[in-house]
Amino acid sequence: MKAYDETFSDEEVDAILAFYETPAGRAMVAKTPALLAKSVSIVQSQMGDLTPDIERLAKEILQK
Repeated sequence: MKAYDETFSDEEVDAILAFYETPAGRAMVAKTPALLAKSVSIVQSQMGDLTPDIERLAKEILQK
């Protein structure tokens, strides 16, 4: 609550709450977990592709 209170004005909170009462807002709430899961999957895939490069760079740095 503190972070929201420090970030958003009362008017912004009211507008955000009004949005979540709309069909688009309800869709966002319903679909956000799937969106986050897809995002995590993409990041993990990209990190997997980068792992050999990261390991090589780490070895180079440690050898200096």
